Amino acid sequence: MTTPLLQLAGRYWWVLAVRGVIAVVLGVIVLVAPGAGLAFVLALVAAYLVVDGITALAHAAAERRAGRPWGGWAFQGVVAVVAGILTLVWPGATALVLLYIVGIWAVVGGLAAVLSALALRRHGARSGWVWVLVFGIAAVVFGVSLLVAPVAGILTLLWLVGVWALIAGVLLLTAAFAVRRAARS
Repeated sequence: MTTPLLQLAGRYWWVLAVRGVIAVVLGVIVLVAPGAGLAFVLALVAAYLVVDGITALAHAAAERRAGRPWGGWAFQGVVAVVAGILTLVWPGATALVLLYIVGIWAVVGGLAAVLSALALRRHGARSGWVWVLVFGIAAVVFGVSLLVAPVAGILTLLWLVGVWALIAGVLLLTAAFAVRRAARS
């Protein structure tokens, strides 16, 4: 006897399988041809930004017709559409800016973690502070390495995305066939 949820999952197991195949293909593309993988990922991000911006603008128009505040939705929509277009027009610059943002975020977060670890130690923490310190130092090293060697940083991030996509794809495919098998039995 199967439950309604298992019946539903059994009917749509193929959705997991499609997601798995897409993830595996993305992983292979990124690992075999990182430049093409980066272009593909940036095109997806650009498309998402444009579609998201258009829907936000449509929401703004609906809010305006209803006499409700709409400026925030309009601003968000315009920014998203412009960001999407800029990503399509200048994909290399977009990737570099994103890399710098991640690098700066890692350095700032790492420095905050180092200061927190030292404060914990100063206030008598006997354990735990060392791991916060190690995390902080690792984050600073990671961030500085991205900022100093951006090309190597982009390549490393792409490889991580590629490996993640392969693993996620295999897991999704495994889950899809397990759900299908469970629903049939």
